Amino acid sequence: MSTLELRGARKPGHRSLCRRHHDLGGVDYEYVAILPDRTAQALLDGGTLRVRLREDARPDQACWRLDVLLNGEVFEGTFLSEDGFRLLTERDDRFPVRIEGGELTLRKHDLIMARHALERAEAAVHAARDRVSTLALEVLGMTGAETELRLATGDGKYEVVLSGGDAYATRHGERWRDLTGAPLTVALARELNGCRDAITALGGDPLAPGRTPAHYGAERDLLRLTLTDGSELVQDAEGRFTATRAGVELPGLTGDKLTLTLAYELEGARAALAQLRPDTTPEPTWPAETPEP
Repeated sequence: MSTLELRGARKPGHRSLCRRHHDLGGVDYEYVAILPDRTAQALLDGGTLRVRLREDARPDQACWRLDVLLNGEVFEGTFLSEDGFRLLTERDDRFPVRIEGGELTLRKHDLIMARHALERAEAAVHAARDRVSTLALEVLGMTGAETELRLATGDGKYEVVLSGGDAYATRHGERWRDLTGAPLTVALARELNGCRDAITALGGDPLAPGRTPAHYGAERDLLRLTLTDGSELVQDAEGRFTATRAGVELPGLTGDKLTLTLAYELEGARAALAQLRPDTTPEPTWPAETPEP
């Protein structure tokens, strides 16, 4: 048997809402939430505990809000954790509880929790892929493998080198940046190198870009690119450069001129390859742009 009770709190001007458990071994209390004195008094005067879902809450934030209603007035409460919600609603009590939205709210909450779980799983997959990429480079180095890839950008400013377990970039001929922890940059270099090889095999100039759209979609993005591993790169109309993999945004791209350069060169190389293969129409990876009137 258990009941909700209001107890004293260490925070001045507040009271703790707890669930009191009664059993043969004695009495035990579990914390539910902390309420301002005025709100706690409204509850004692016959108020109703109202629970609302915060649909815009981040994964690290409480997604419930607890207030007290009395005679048409709302008495400000506090945020409510998942454990607090469970304790509050586990059984009918002397303090009435109203979940705003009822069953629909509960299903929305389940959906939010499922999305958060999916995001965590996708982040774990992303981390595992990065780990595989790093270990593969290390194994190549330990087996004494020769240089796997050496690719220079069209302007000659940067060069990406994959050699054994080492992955790095040069700038103006000088070793400049370690790429062992930059799988997106390495993936772009690999795909660009493959496109250039295919263009050369078809008799084209591997450094001559094909014709690309001036912008993409109604938002007029400057660049939209999808890699074979599912990573998606976007530079919006204001120049912001972002990339996502498995729905998770990749960090550290602000000011990354090397990765942005490789992305634009891959866009141009894909366009050039498509023009050399007029009978092959690549499947679109982004919604087609609506022609302007």
